[in-house]
Amino acid sequence: MHFRRSHVPRVAILLACTFTLPHAVLPAQAVPAGGSVPGSVRAQNLALNAVLGATTTALHAWIAGRPVRRALVWGAAGGALAGAGRQIVGSRGDFAGWSGRLVHEAGLGVARYGVADTLELPLHVGPLVARWTPARRRLPSVRVNLANVLLTAALASAPSARVDWGASAWSGGVVLRVSSEDLGAASGEEAWGGTLPGVIALTDDLYATATARQRRAVLAHETIHLLQFDAQHDWIGRPLEARLLRAGRIGRGLGRVVELGIAGPLAVGLATSGLPYERQPAEREAWWLTSGRAAPRPGGTTR
Repeated sequence: MHFRRSHVPRVAILLACTFTLPHAVLPAQAVPAGGSVPGSVRAQNLALNAVLGATTTALHAWIAGRPVRRALVWGAAGGALAGAGRQIVGSRGDFAGWSGRLVHEAGLGVARYGVADTLELPLHVGPLVARWTPARRRLPSVRVNLANVLLTAALASAPSARVDWGASAWSGGVVLRVSSEDLGAASGEEAWGGTLPGVIALTDDLYATATARQRRAVLAHETIHLLQFDAQHDWIGRPLEARLLRAGRIGRGLGRVVELGIAGPLAVGLATSGLPYERQPAEREAWWLTSGRAAPRPGGTTR
Protein backbone atom coordinates (compact mmCIF):
# COMPACT_ATOMS: atom_id res chain seq x y z
CA MET A 1 0.00 0.00 0.00
CA HIS A 2 1.42 3.36 -1.01
CA PHE A 3 0.94 5.72 1.93
CA ARG A 4 -0.02 9.32 1.16
CA ARG A 5 -0.52 12.25 3.45
CA SER A 6 -4.18 12.36 2.40
CA HIS A 7 -4.60 8.90 4.00
CA VAL A 8 -3.70 10.12 7.49
CA PRO A 9 -7.17 11.19 8.74
CA ARG A 10 -8.86 8.01 7.51
CA VAL A 11 -6.13 5.73 8.81
CA ALA A 12 -6.09 7.53 12.17
CA ILE A 13 -9.84 7.07 12.62
CA LEU A 14 -9.59 3.41 11.58
CA LEU A 15 -6.84 2.82 14.12
CA ALA A 16 -8.77 4.71 16.79
CA CYS A 17 -11.89 2.61 16.23
CA THR A 18 -9.79 -0.55 16.41
CA PHE A 19 -8.13 0.79 19.56
CA THR A 20 -11.40 1.49 21.38
CA LEU A 21 -14.03 -0.93 20.05
CA PRO A 22 -13.28 -3.98 22.26
CA HIS A 23 -13.78 -1.97 25.46
CA ALA A 24 -16.82 -0.13 24.11
CA VAL A 25 -18.82 -3.24 23.25
CA LEU A 26 -18.52 -4.85 26.68
CA PRO A 27 -21.65 -5.03 28.87
CA ALA A 28 -22.08 -1.88 30.93
CA GLN A 29 -23.21 -3.47 34.19
CA ALA A 30 -20.90 -3.05 37.15
CA VAL A 31 -18.87 -5.86 38.60
CA PRO A 32 -19.12 -6.44 42.36
CA ALA A 33 -17.99 -3.42 44.34
CA GLY A 34 -15.73 -3.42 47.34
CA GLY A 35 -12.47 -1.92 46.15
CA SER A 36 -10.88 -5.14 44.91
CA VAL A 37 -10.64 -6.06 41.23
CA PRO A 38 -11.89 -9.60 40.49
CA GLY A 39 -9.47 -11.95 38.77
CA SER A 40 -11.89 -12.35 35.87
CA VAL A 41 -11.80 -8.60 35.26
CA ARG A 42 -8.00 -8.59 35.32
CA ALA A 43 -7.82 -11.48 32.85
CA GLN A 44 -10.37 -9.83 30.58
CA ASN A 45 -8.47 -6.55 30.70
CA LEU A 46 -5.19 -8.25 29.73
CA ALA A 47 -6.91 -10.09 26.88
CA LEU A 48 -8.52 -6.90 25.56
CA ASN A 49 -5.25 -4.99 25.67
CA ALA A 50 -3.55 -7.88 23.86
CA VAL A 51 -6.21 -7.61 21.14
CA LEU A 52 -5.73 -3.84 20.93
CA GLY A 53 -1.95 -4.16 20.68
CA ALA A 54 -2.17 -6.91 18.07
CA THR A 55 -4.72 -5.27 15.80
CA THR A 56 -3.22 -1.78 15.99
CA THR A 57 0.29 -3.06 15.28
CA ALA A 58 -0.98 -5.29 12.47
CA LEU A 59 -2.69 -2.32 10.81
CA HIS A 60 0.57 -0.36 10.93
CA ALA A 61 2.37 -3.36 9.46
CA TRP A 62 -0.16 -3.53 6.63
CA ILE A 63 0.27 0.20 5.93
CA ALA A 64 4.06 -0.14 5.89
CA GLY A 65 4.09 -3.36 3.86
CA ARG A 66 5.67 -5.37 6.68
CA PRO A 67 4.83 -8.94 7.82
CA VAL A 68 1.46 -8.89 9.55
CA ARG A 69 1.95 -12.17 11.44
CA ARG A 70 5.02 -10.84 13.24
CA ALA A 71 3.14 -7.66 14.09
CA LEU A 72 0.25 -9.65 15.55
CA VAL A 73 2.54 -11.65 17.84
CA TRP A 74 4.60 -8.73 19.15
CA GLY A 75 1.58 -6.46 19.28
CA ALA A 76 -0.35 -8.91 21.44
CA ALA A 77 2.61 -9.38 23.80
CA GLY A 78 3.12 -5.64 24.11
CA GLY A 79 -0.58 -4.97 24.57
CA ALA A 80 -0.84 -7.47 27.42
CA LEU A 81 2.28 -6.00 29.05
CA ALA A 82 0.86 -2.48 28.77
CA GLY A 83 -2.37 -3.72 30.34
CA ALA A 84 -0.40 -5.25 33.20
CA GLY A 85 1.27 -1.90 33.79
CA ARG A 86 -2.10 -0.16 34.13
CA GLN A 87 -3.23 -2.86 36.53
CA ILE A 88 -0.18 -2.20 38.70
CA VAL A 89 -1.06 1.51 38.80
CA GLY A 90 -4.62 0.57 39.77
CA SER A 91 -3.30 -1.35 42.79
CA ARG A 92 -2.51 2.07 44.38
CA GLY A 93 0.61 0.89 46.24
CA ASP A 94 3.32 3.30 47.35
CA PHE A 95 5.44 2.60 44.28
CA ALA A 96 2.64 1.51 41.96
CA GLY A 97 2.67 4.70 39.90
CA TRP A 98 6.25 4.43 38.67
CA SER A 99 6.49 0.64 38.60
CA GLY A 100 3.27 0.42 36.61
CA ARG A 101 4.44 3.16 34.27
CA LEU A 102 7.71 1.36 33.53
CA VAL A 103 5.92 -1.92 32.77
CA HIS A 104 3.40 -0.07 30.62
CA GLU A 105 6.12 1.74 28.67
CA ALA A 106 7.94 -1.53 28.06
CA GLY A 107 4.69 -2.88 26.64
CA LEU A 108 4.43 0.08 24.24
CA GLY A 109 7.94 -0.62 22.99
CA VAL A 110 7.41 -4.36 22.62
CA ALA A 111 4.26 -3.81 20.56
CA ARG A 112 5.98 -1.34 18.23
CA TYR A 113 8.81 -3.84 17.74
CA GLY A 114 6.34 -5.78 15.63
CA VAL A 115 6.77 -3.20 12.85
CA ALA A 116 10.31 -1.99 13.59
CA ASP A 117 13.79 -3.33 12.90
CA THR A 118 15.00 -2.74 16.45
CA LEU A 119 13.41 -2.58 19.88
CA GLU A 120 12.87 0.99 21.12
CA LEU A 121 11.72 1.56 24.71
CA PRO A 122 9.87 4.81 25.45
CA LEU A 123 9.44 6.71 28.70
CA HIS A 124 6.83 9.46 28.87
CA VAL A 125 7.33 11.91 31.75
CA GLY A 126 5.06 14.92 31.56
CA PRO A 127 5.76 16.79 28.31
CA LEU A 128 9.01 14.88 27.65
CA VAL A 129 9.48 11.58 25.83
CA ALA A 130 12.71 9.62 26.14
CA ARG A 131 13.33 6.75 23.70
CA TRP A 132 16.11 4.22 24.15
CA THR A 133 17.25 1.64 21.61
CA PRO A 134 19.26 -1.00 23.57
CA ALA A 135 20.93 -2.42 20.44
CA ARG A 136 22.55 0.91 19.57
CA ARG A 137 24.23 1.35 22.96
CA ARG A 138 23.61 5.07 22.98
CA LEU A 139 22.01 7.45 25.43
CA PRO A 140 18.24 7.79 25.01
CA SER A 141 16.96 10.46 22.68
CA VAL A 142 14.70 13.03 24.35
CA ARG A 143 11.94 14.95 22.57
CA VAL A 144 9.17 17.31 23.60
CA ASN A 145 5.56 16.27 23.10
CA LEU A 146 4.11 19.46 21.66
CA ALA A 147 0.47 18.75 22.49
CA ASN A 148 1.38 17.87 26.09
CA VAL A 149 3.34 21.11 26.48
CA LEU A 150 0.48 23.25 25.20
CA LEU A 151 -2.18 21.50 27.30
CA THR A 152 -0.04 21.59 30.45
CA ALA A 153 0.70 25.28 29.94
CA ALA A 154 -2.99 26.04 29.40
CA LEU A 155 -4.00 24.24 32.60
CA ALA A 156 -1.08 25.70 34.58
CA SER A 157 -2.14 29.21 33.58
CA ALA A 158 -5.27 28.92 35.73
CA PRO A 159 -5.10 31.33 38.70
CA SER A 160 -5.42 28.55 41.27
CA ALA A 161 -3.00 26.10 39.65
CA ARG A 162 0.04 24.86 41.55
CA VAL A 163 2.11 21.69 41.31
CA ASP A 164 1.44 18.83 43.70
CA TRP A 165 4.99 17.49 43.87
CA GLY A 166 4.14 14.41 45.91
CA ALA A 167 1.39 13.30 43.55
CA SER A 168 3.62 14.09 40.56
CA ALA A 169 6.39 11.92 41.97
CA TRP A 170 3.96 9.03 42.50
CA SER A 171 2.36 9.18 39.05
CA GLY A 172 5.44 10.01 36.99
CA GLY A 173 3.55 12.84 35.33
CA VAL A 174 2.68 16.47 35.99
CA VAL A 175 -0.05 16.76 38.64
CA LEU A 176 -1.60 20.17 39.26
CA ARG A 177 -3.90 21.20 42.07
CA VAL A 178 -6.64 23.56 40.89
CA SER A 179 -10.01 24.85 42.01
CA SER A 180 -13.13 23.10 40.72
CA GLU A 181 -14.12 26.31 38.96
CA ASP A 182 -10.81 26.51 37.08
CA LEU A 183 -11.12 22.88 36.05
CA GLY A 184 -14.52 23.73 34.61
CA ALA A 185 -16.22 20.92 36.49
CA ALA A 186 -19.39 20.79 38.56
CA SER A 187 -19.11 20.60 42.33
CA GLY A 188 -19.25 17.25 44.07
CA GLU A 189 -17.31 14.00 43.93
CA GLU A 190 -17.29 13.84 40.13
CA ALA A 191 -15.27 17.08 40.15
CA TRP A 192 -12.38 15.60 42.06
CA GLY A 193 -10.03 15.20 39.10
CA GLY A 194 -9.48 15.22 35.38
CA THR A 195 -6.74 14.40 32.89
CA LEU A 196 -5.49 15.82 29.61
CA PRO A 197 -2.60 14.37 27.61
CA GLY A 198 0.49 14.89 29.75
CA VAL A 199 -1.13 16.49 32.80
CA ILE A 200 -3.45 15.57 35.69
CA ALA A 201 -5.61 18.10 37.54
CA LEU A 202 -6.82 17.36 41.07
CA THR A 203 -9.28 19.79 42.60
CA ASP A 204 -9.24 21.55 45.96
CA ASP A 205 -12.50 19.70 46.75
CA LEU A 206 -10.57 16.43 46.68
CA TYR A 207 -8.00 17.65 49.19
CA ALA A 208 -10.68 19.20 51.42
CA THR A 209 -13.25 16.38 51.56
CA ALA A 210 -11.67 13.05 50.57
CA THR A 211 -9.81 10.59 52.74
CA ALA A 212 -6.20 9.67 51.97
CA ARG A 213 -7.42 6.38 50.49
CA GLN A 214 -9.85 8.20 48.22
CA ARG A 215 -7.18 10.67 47.11
CA ARG A 216 -4.87 7.81 46.13
CA ALA A 217 -7.71 6.11 44.25
CA VAL A 218 -8.42 9.28 42.27
CA LEU A 219 -4.71 9.76 41.53
CA ALA A 220 -4.41 6.15 40.33
CA HIS A 221 -7.53 6.54 38.17
CA GLU A 222 -6.16 9.67 36.52
CA THR A 223 -2.67 8.17 36.12
CA ILE A 224 -4.23 5.30 34.18
CA HIS A 225 -5.70 7.95 31.87
CA LEU A 226 -2.20 9.40 31.40
CA LEU A 227 -0.93 5.98 30.35
CA GLN A 228 -3.88 5.57 27.98
CA PHE A 229 -2.94 8.85 26.30
CA ASP A 230 0.67 7.66 26.01
CA ALA A 231 -0.53 4.47 24.30
CA GLN A 232 -2.76 6.42 21.93
CA HIS A 233 0.21 8.55 20.93
CA ASP A 234 2.70 5.70 20.51
CA TRP A 235 0.37 3.20 18.84
CA ILE A 236 -1.77 5.50 16.71
CA GLY A 237 -0.50 9.04 16.42
CA ARG A 238 3.27 8.91 16.38
CA PRO A 239 3.72 6.54 13.41
CA LEU A 240 1.37 8.65 11.28
CA GLU A 241 2.79 11.99 12.45
CA ALA A 242 6.35 10.77 11.85
CA ARG A 243 5.49 10.05 8.22
CA LEU A 244 4.21 13.60 7.84
CA LEU A 245 7.28 15.12 9.48
CA ARG A 246 9.62 13.16 7.22
CA ALA A 247 7.92 14.62 4.13
CA GLY A 248 9.92 17.89 4.21
CA ARG A 249 13.25 19.27 5.34
CA ILE A 250 11.72 21.45 8.04
CA GLY A 251 9.64 18.56 9.31
CA ARG A 252 12.67 16.26 9.49
CA GLY A 253 14.56 18.83 11.55
CA LEU A 254 11.58 19.42 13.80
CA GLY A 255 11.12 15.69 14.27
CA ARG A 256 14.53 15.43 15.96
CA VAL A 257 13.35 17.48 18.92
CA VAL A 258 9.53 17.39 18.84
CA GLU A 259 6.73 14.82 18.70
CA LEU A 260 3.41 16.38 17.76
CA GLY A 261 1.25 14.24 20.06
CA ILE A 262 -1.99 15.33 18.41
CA ALA A 263 -3.29 12.60 16.10
CA GLY A 264 -3.64 9.72 18.61
CA PRO A 265 -5.73 11.37 21.35
CA LEU A 266 -7.68 13.37 18.77
CA ALA A 267 -8.56 10.29 16.71
CA VAL A 268 -9.65 8.29 19.77
CA GLY A 269 -11.65 11.26 21.03
CA LEU A 270 -13.49 11.52 17.73
CA ALA A 271 -14.07 7.77 17.56
CA THR A 272 -15.66 7.69 21.04
CA SER A 273 -17.38 11.08 21.08
CA GLY A 274 -20.81 9.54 20.56
CA LEU A 275 -20.57 7.19 23.54
CA PRO A 276 -22.12 8.09 26.90
CA TYR A 277 -19.75 8.58 29.83
CA GLU A 278 -20.37 5.15 31.37
CA ARG A 279 -19.42 3.43 28.09
CA GLN A 280 -16.33 5.50 27.30
CA PRO A 281 -13.57 2.87 26.90
CA ALA A 282 -10.90 4.84 28.77
CA GLU A 283 -13.21 5.62 31.68
CA ARG A 284 -14.45 2.04 31.97
CA GLU A 285 -10.93 0.65 32.10
CA ALA A 286 -9.82 3.18 34.72
CA TRP A 287 -12.89 2.45 36.85
CA TRP A 288 -12.38 -1.28 36.53
CA LEU A 289 -8.77 -1.17 37.61
CA THR A 290 -9.13 1.21 40.55
CA SER A 291 -12.52 0.41 42.06
CA GLY A 292 -13.62 -3.01 40.83
CA ARG A 293 -16.57 -1.45 39.00
CA ALA A 294 -17.22 -0.87 35.30
CA ALA A 295 -18.69 2.58 35.97
CA PRO A 296 -19.46 4.95 38.87
CA ARG A 297 -22.40 4.18 41.12
CA PRO A 298 -25.64 5.93 40.17
CA GLY A 299 -25.62 9.49 41.47
CA GLY A 300 -21.84 9.77 41.59
CA THR A 301 -19.17 8.09 43.65
CA THR A 302 -15.56 8.35 44.66
CA ARG A 303 -12.88 7.22 42.34
